[in-house]
Amino acid sequence: MSDNLTLDHFTPLVGEYFRLHATPEQQLCLTEARALGRARPESGSEAFALSLIGPAEPWAPQGIWRLEHPKLGVLELFMVPNGPDSRGMRYEIVFN
Repeated sequence: MSDNLTLDHFTPLVGEYFRLHATPEQQLCLTEARALGRARPESGSEAFALSLIGPAEPWAPQGIWRLEHPKLGVLELFMVPNGPDSRGMRYEIVFN
């Protein structure tokens, strides 16, 4: 399903949790879903990014991770840690 996902799939899920399939399993909260502009003019698709927050420790390194949400099912997405803040570790996922 990740090939067909759009910003519209994620916008209503801001504030909801995704389960990160890791050891140990974690919950990541979607804090923002934002448009980045057109990915490729010929594709007509829009690039967008998701911001998530999770526990400060243990944090997940950059890589492809399995994330699960009740409405979207299991997704395999490339996620990058953006560093900690007062709430925990911040992550970003970019679709382009």
